[in-house]
Amino acid sequence: MKIRGPKDIEALKFRYNPLDRLNGVKGSWNESLFCPGCLRIGENYFLFPSASMYSIGFPYKQYIGLNIDSTPYFASPKLIRILIDGPREKNQIMHNIKDEIALDTPSPIIVNDKLYLYYAVMDRADNIWKTALTIFSLA
Repeated sequence: MKIRGPKDIEALKFRYNPLDRLNGVKGSWNESLFCPGCLRIGENYFLFPSASMYSIGFPYKQYIGLNIDSTPYFASPKLIRILIDGPREKNQIMHNIKDEIALDTPSPIIVNDKLYLYYAVMDRADNIWKTALTIFSLA
């Protein structure tokens, strides 16, 4: 994007969808990716997509993934994996869960060798969104 003045802006769209190749096959944990958080550390880019298995039907199983690449286009990711497993970790994320949880909008922050990952979470039984925080040690 180039901004030359108040009425002179040029925006070019990347011709490929860089996330398209990160979607897994139908039935996999990452068949549907949405609302990613992203950050750069040194020479690597880290993408934190929300992910869902919509093909299995309701209640959907949702995850937060991690993709690492040396470019912001994630053409050849060095790593694609589950970072937060909603179905497996739901009782550690929220108390008194009645159903599956929904996960959305991961927002990563690095402070003193720790990854603070903020994200939205909802018990599908009550449809009330809350903010959760999971802290990972990077050391």
